[in-house]
Amino acid sequence: AVFSANAFAKESPPKIQVYSRNPGIYGQDNHLICHVSDFHPPDIEITLIKNNEEIPGAQQTDLAFEKGW
Repeated sequence: AVFSANAFAKESPPKIQVYSRNPGIYGQDNHLICHVSDFHPPDIEITLIKNNEEIPGAQQTDLAFEKGW
């Protein structure tokens, strides 16, 4: 018999937090930050959407600090 670790892994939906870097001021640029954590399997695609359209120019970084998260 062949067993795979994935066969026993439970899928977990991501926890998502969205917030601005600074308090919002009308007419001034700001950064929107989306923090995604606690999901399994670890391969995930994240897209920021506004009014059913992908937000152009959105930048992503990988902040995975823990090995094997």
